[in-house]
Amino acid sequence: TFAIMQGSHVIQAHGIVPVQLRNNAQSLRQGHVGLRSVQGSAEGPSTRNFEALNRLYSGGAAGKQKAPSLPNALFVFVAVVGIVLDSLLPPSGQTSFMMPLALPRRKPFFDGWFIRITDLAMKTSCSLIVGSMRRSGSESFNEHYVSISFSSPRFGRKGHKPYELQSFHHVSTQEEVSILFDERKMSGFENEIDWRAPAAGRCSSFSWESKECGSMRFLDGGARVEVDMRLRNERNEVIELRAKLRQPKPWGKNEAGPEGWLGRTPLLPCRYFVQSLGSECSYTLRRRCGGMGNSSRVYHLADVCVSGGGFAHVETNYGAAFPSGWIYLQVIGPENRVALLVTGGKFKIGGLTPLTWIVAFRVSNTSFNFRTTDLHQVKARFSCSKRTFSLEAFNPFTGDFVQIEANDANMNQDEQNVWVPTLQGFTNKPGCSESFAATVRVRAWKGRHLQRRNEDAPDFDESLRLAALEFGGEFQQDS
Repeated sequence: TFAIMQGSHVIQAHGIVPVQLRNNAQSLRQGHVGLRSVQGSAEGPSTRNFEALNRLYSGGAAGKQKAPSLPNALFVFVAVVGIVLDSLLPPSGQTSFMMPLALPRRKPFFDGWFIRITDLAMKTSCSLIVGSMRRSGSESFNEHYVSISFSSPRFGRKGHKPYELQSFHHVSTQEEVSILFDERKMSGFENEIDWRAPAAGRCSSFSWESKECGSMRFLDGGARVEVDMRLRNERNEVIELRAKLRQPKPWGKNEAGPEGWLGRTPLLPCRYFVQSLGSECSYTLRRRCGGMGNSSRVYHLADVCVSGGGFAHVETNYGAAFPSGWIYLQVIGPENRVALLVTGGKFKIGGLTPLTWIVAFRVSNTSFNFRTTDLHQVKARFSCSKRTFSLEAFNPFTGDFVQIEANDANMNQDEQNVWVPTLQGFTNKPGCSESFAATVRVRAWKGRHLQRRNEDAPDFDESLRLAALEFGGEFQQDS
């Protein structure tokens, strides 16, 4: 179901297809339909899953829904087959159900990385985006984008909020960039390598290097990441980011990742993999305004340097283009004990453009995973103009349930949108609007039946700060 309310978006998704809830009015927490998620490793299919699916789509006791139309039934069937095959195939290397279809040379291809560091002690967060694109018809990567963003009271500008995001952007079609996979130069074709391999630790080294901007290196199979980047803006100011990451915290075992079974098919136009939900890191962030006569009128301090330690989230996207609209929420809690990641996007999959959601919540040694492509239920509400986002996710077979509320009431988003890959190249029109100072509350119940969940307090109730909240594409417009 997809509904738009005045001034905000309200979205309810039940897997790939809309499913009518009992009595058409019950809340998501009272739903009793869906499929069990395959969460990170080979897991045998559950007989209970098929029994529930049969009840759901035969008009039986589980809600007394009408039998589905043929298209809906077909998509449910595809999802079931995908989940079962995903549980049976060896997870290592992500063997595909089908041979991957190489993008023709007339189609573009991009490879991008996002690293975000959170240092709660210094009240500082900074990020690096590195992306390279091979434009349509080209024989190699020929467009590159780098950005460094930061939010910290130490870098405050006069007349601005202390945690307002600042960004330096660099876009080039002339720059010489070297992208090496185990010392072999990459040209930017989908079938050239397995582009998730660097994040999955299946290559010794991977590097992106530019004489003008610096370098990003994945070493020892991704066990170590080194960043040495510098960018200059239109005011001739320079931002420098140096960081060393170690001990990555993977999504799950055996290359488990956010895509689930759909990642084994050639259907996704934009691929997604998380290298780490929380690597240990040390960093230095420095802004230099050397010689600028107006720097004293812009900043409280012209030259600022923050050095410290924290934790870093690392992920990669690759493919043809970003979705038409998306939401992104990411935060790491104190001492790396808690991590939350939420992504929702309108992707073109085959002939459809469904809104799909992925939710990952980690607290201590407990994991929650939700995917609408696994027929889990997600209900979301958001407003870019108000900088608010809320979500409920439910797996009716495990009983896992989470409630998430995020807001950036102080409007700390950057003045300039982030550039994103499209079929026509990198652009920030509309791009995406993000901030690094949102607050998030997460309440989670692990394996509770409905009655127990209504009666019991949540197993986890976490309030987190310095969260990244991003609205992209068409989701920047409230309807």
